[in-house]
Amino acid sequence: MEIRLLLKTHYQISKPGIFSVLVRKCTSADQSTYPEVISERLANIKFETIALNKESAKFAVAMAQSFGFITRNMFWGWKGRAINILLEESPREESDDYLDLTPAEKILYLKYYLEADGATILEICRRLRSRGKISRNELLSSDFIDQIFIGVWETYRQLALDLSQKVQLRGNIQKLKSRPYTFKTRIHKALAHVAPLVDFDFIERRKERNEIIFVPKSSNSSSPMDKLTQELDTIETMEWRFSKFQHFEIIGNIYDLEPVGYDSDSHTDLLRENIIKTYIKARTEPSKMASIAVISDVISAKFLAEKGILVERPDIEIELDRLKSNYSPDVHYHVDMGGKKAFIVLSDRLCNSVHKSTKTSAKSR
Repeated sequence: MEIRLLLKTHYQISKPGIFSVLVRKCTSADQSTYPEVISERLANIKFETIALNKESAKFAVAMAQSFGFITRNMFWGWKGRAINILLEESPREESDDYLDLTPAEKILYLKYYLEADGATILEICRRLRSRGKISRNELLSSDFIDQIFIGVWETYRQLALDLSQKVQLRGNIQKLKSRPYTFKTRIHKALAHVAPLVDFDFIERRKERNEIIFVPKSSNSSSPMDKLTQELDTIETMEWRFSKFQHFEIIGNIYDLEPVGYDSDSHTDLLRENIIKTYIKARTEPSKMASIAVISDVISAKFLAEKGILVERPDIEIELDRLKSNYSPDVHYHVDMGGKKAFIVLSDRLCNSVHKSTKTSAKSR
């Protein structure tokens, strides 16, 4: 079982957009190198709003690996490929540092943060919603984050089926109880977990009486933090809904996007066209294989942000199966180590024919 609590953190690299910079400006699709090379590239980039040093850049590289944005060999993982496709499709000024997210990027990053650190995010939001606010000083001097970690580990200890994982989680709990985090440690534990929630519109950072405080963010009586804790009332609920690929439904509800559900009668041509377009951008050379996860995440984030349509991975897999059924010689699946369909190859002939048919269909409408 994956424990959705990310320990490798650093307060200076808490903004999700840092990983856009790392993907776009410091790494590549297939060129391997050393972590030190990537961290030095990142440390040398100048930002207007944040200051990175070599140490924080090293943590950024380690965190990017933990999220799955880059591999151990320092080229993109499939999540990094998905991020890069969205960045390519959202032209920016040359001076832009990628720290400000587009709506589609925010949706995709929230999915990845929930997958990696969702239990921590949920518990922070639940406790902050109950308290109303927390100051930076209290965040660092109290056991706020310690208790959240202990609670998350205890929940997963009860859920875990693997005995070795239960033992490891019990060890984590006992260690933190016997040696609580210090003030300096909490800068990189507590602040680094709370700060990204500003970018996701869950909390606001304010200054009151020369003190920094964090409060739930709300607009027109609607609070994304409230919606998150309603959608995912427990860690068990989160795990069940994630297993059903309901990530984008959850995110759509959090941000009150009110999307229409995917309808095969109305949206098939649009979805098929976007599958082909995204496949072409996601495929690797010379194999021409593309990750189904990349295709699914890019399309789901774009449809939700730009078209107001909720399409999840099962919808996309059904359409891929239809393509396979209708164009069998032109569609080939490849499986992962577990024997599940994970990659797809589409022939140039199919890509061209679908593109032409969708253009003709659009003209007729």
